[in-house]
Amino acid sequence: MPLSWFAVILLTLYILSLLWPRWSSQRRLSKRSEDFRRYAAMTRGYVFHGSPQARPWTNGLRPPFGRLVFRNFLERVNVHSDIRYEHALEFIRHGRRVRISEASIFVRRLNTSYFWDKIEHRVEIQALRAPTMWVTPLKRSDWYDALPPVPLPEPYASQMSIHSDAPDFVARALPAFEVLARRKKHLPYSFQVERGVLHYATSGPATEETVTLTVDALVAFLDRLCGPAVGQHQFAAALATLPQREYPDPSGFARGMEFTSYALWLFSLIFSVVGTIAG
Repeated sequence: MPLSWFAVILLTLYILSLLWPRWSSQRRLSKRSEDFRRYAAMTRGYVFHGSPQARPWTNGLRPPFGRLVFRNFLERVNVHSDIRYEHALEFIRHGRRVRISEASIFVRRLNTSYFWDKIEHRVEIQALRAPTMWVTPLKRSDWYDALPPVPLPEPYASQMSIHSDAPDFVARALPAFEVLARRKKHLPYSFQVERGVLHYATSGPATEETVTLTVDALVAFLDRLCGPAVGQHQFAAALATLPQREYPDPSGFARGMEFTSYALWLFSLIFSVVGTIAG
């Protein structure tokens, strides 16, 4: 076999190793879409597909995969797609509007040829009248220094850390802390409240079992903190004021390498065909 054809075969195998995970990714996407529709039927909600309908409400405040998108060059080398907003589900839970948005990004495991879909589900809950805050169920004194810490009495001080722009107001809401302490096993690792929306991110599946209990715990917390939810018209007006933002594509280098591979494959193929005809 001529050396040029051997190079074509090697490049073809390499390109197939790049394309096959993408084809498999489409099958997994269809499965997740069906999961969203099933969950929507349980909650009597509505499903949205594709950007911009599937973007989170707070997308302009916090990017999906924030640490991955904004890390250094060496981290982005393994990212092979732009951020994709796949699905979103909206429903009403105990008078509060809830949105679950799915974003994904196609990445390669470091120093391997294994590709996978990194998925983030952002859960957002209507939280008008609640002050800005950052809550973690873990005791961390250095967790978030952009907001002043809220002094908590025991036993809450040893169970959680809260930072807020209204520490005095939050510190007086002891029944709200009681809800968090009582339902601690259902809480996310951390959550934020800003611009009238409580939100947190999770990489796990968005199902009734994994989301509903957490949403119920956080809704009960909000009800104790600032009273029942206000009207949906007021919340819709608040959502209209949230900033919109486009984030940089973290896959530029990896896509450039893929394009180079395709170009080399095409050049090798043409060279081999011409050489075979001429020979």
